Amino acid sequence: MTVPIPGMKWKYSRMKYVESQMEPKDASALFKQLMDLPARFPGQCFPSDGVYVDHSENDGGTHRLRCNHELCLAVTIWESGQIQETYYLTEESPAWQSSILPTFIRELIKPILTASTRSRDGLV
Repeated sequence: MTVPIPGMKWKYSRMKYVESQMEPKDASALFKQLMDLPARFPGQCFPSDGVYVDHSENDGGTHRLRCNHELCLAVTIWESGQIQETYYLTEESPAWQSSILPTFIRELIKPILTASTRSRDGLV
């Protein structure tokens, strides 16, 4: 995870590595849903040629839709070292909002955000 530093550009952000254990059935459900999103929401899950990388702020680039320049999230699913699926969607899209991924990510990064807040506030 790349954790931003308030008031600094992304290129100064620090990488934090997060490990998580999931029950096999939960992991299977998560990946199945992510693989099914493009079929369920074909107008909201964009292929690589539907986006471009915006380098205008010199912060490493952000993905944007070609059609309206809206910011995108990238979803890349790997299996055994090989990319199985890559697509892009906006944070406000029903595809993203209806998936279990936002909740999973929030729970996964909660310890990092909590530690970052305590450190910034001088509590660590």
